[in-house]
Amino acid sequence: MKVPTYLKKYIKNYEDNELATMTLCSNGCKELFEIWYYGHLFLVKDEEQNYIVNTDQAPMLIVAKVPDTGEEIILFDGSKYGYNNMFCDVHDAEKLSSRTLQKLDIQPSKIMIEVGYSINYEEEKEDYDFDEKGLVILVDGRRISWETVLLDGFDCIAISYIDETGRKIQFVDEELA
Repeated sequence: MKVPTYLKKYIKNYEDNELATMTLCSNGCKELFEIWYYGHLFLVKDEEQNYIVNTDQAPMLIVAKVPDTGEEIILFDGSKYGYNNMFCDVHDAEKLSSRTLQKLDIQPSKIMIEVGYSINYEEEKEDYDFDEKGLVILVDGRRISWETVLLDGFDCIAISYIDETGRKIQFVDEELA
């Protein structure tokens, strides 16, 4: 099962087709979430829901919150996950720490996440920097295992909610490589 490390314990259903597709479940087995985000809302023509995109100051941060318990699950942090955020883009730490979340105006809903893994890391392994312990050194100085690179270094992510009629409505679609 190819799932980002930070989401692994929250996955309920998983399918591996063209994209790794999964639904979310909290530690307390809850499946309905509010969405809280940092970013701008962007109107996409012919789409029902505005998309969350990065701001000029900092990358997006998307969090699912269980309404009755307050449990929070990071769905995507545009400063940490995905190929570009791990190997290309460096973000200002002060701006990252000041990302204030706001609630997306939707009813608590089931969440679907689709992640793309088309980068062949093994083919390019010699191009990455490793420390003396064999950990990969990321552009921001973090050090992670090779296995974590393979799971968190995805090249695209889409996040949708399932409305009360069962329709999938996308609100994040981010290319990361």
